[in-house]
Amino acid sequence: MLSMGCDDEPEPAPQVAVGAIAQTLDSVVCELAFDCECSGRQFETRSECTAWATSQEAEAQRLMETYDLEWDPTCVGSYVHEFEELQCASSRLFSDDSDVDSCSTGCDALHGRGTVGTPCLAIEETRYSTCDRGLRCRDDICVERCPAPLGLDAPCRDGVCDEGLFCFESNEGLEPQCQTRSAEGASCVNGRLCAEDLRCVVPDPTDPTVATCERLEEVNAPCMGHGECTTGYCPAGFCVDFPSEGGDCRGTDVCAIGLFCIDDVCGPAKERGASCTEDCGGGLFCVEGVCRGSDAAACWPDPPVSG
Repeated sequence: MLSMGCDDEPEPAPQVAVGAIAQTLDSVVCELAFDCECSGRQFETRSECTAWATSQEAEAQRLMETYDLEWDPTCVGSYVHEFEELQCASSRLFSDDSDVDSCSTGCDALHGRGTVGTPCLAIEETRYSTCDRGLRCRDDICVERCPAPLGLDAPCRDGVCDEGLFCFESNEGLEPQCQTRSAEGASCVNGRLCAEDLRCVVPDPTDPTVATCERLEEVNAPCMGHGECTTGYCPAGFCVDFPSEGGDCRGTDVCAIGLFCIDDVCGPAKERGASCTEDCGGGLFCVEGVCRGSDAAACWPDPPVSG
């Protein structure tokens, strides 16, 4: 990955006023929708996409007038900026990030003025409410959308536990609480989770009331299943790494990430325009024996204001 200097800061997303929604969406999203490669489009004609852009602006104005909401010009600006960055790439290339926090503040183009603890109204079948930015309307009260992580023993039915903890819900009908994960040798029955690099082992399958956390097996150790290995791969009774480039994948069709099993040997993915079977690289599909680009994100744009 290339590092960027101070002079290469990413361009900030534009501000889009309510009265500029239709024109902005039409000139960026609709333009890409009919310039990029698409196996299918949400809109059959350019005029249909223009009508969709116009409807987004009309809906924003209607909701603002009906519910006395405020407009956040950064939200649609960020939405459009993402399409400008992607151009004809698929958003699927960038959406699979397991490190992303499960709680995200998001960006609500419309919001009210309600503060934490004040009454609120959830607006029709939209994601909006009369609560202010960063809040949500739950049980008719404005609450934090992403509250601070909960500590040990804190009730967690409606919250997220702090790092290293998990929301433990026993089979005894008690209120779920944030608890530590079980250490090596500790019990893991009744829904308790083991710490990282450990697995829950039931010595006697006929007695599920006894289970303890044990270490995952290292490479070359005997195993009976993929879940027993640190590598996550147990093909023939022993833990091994996934085959690297040039490795044998005969009979398993399994290779390390980024590689494909081609003629029983692990090799790199094919590039755009190369002949293929099912071995095209990320964002490409094998169509009629040739690697071709996946649909651009603009082929099926999600509505930035409301559906």
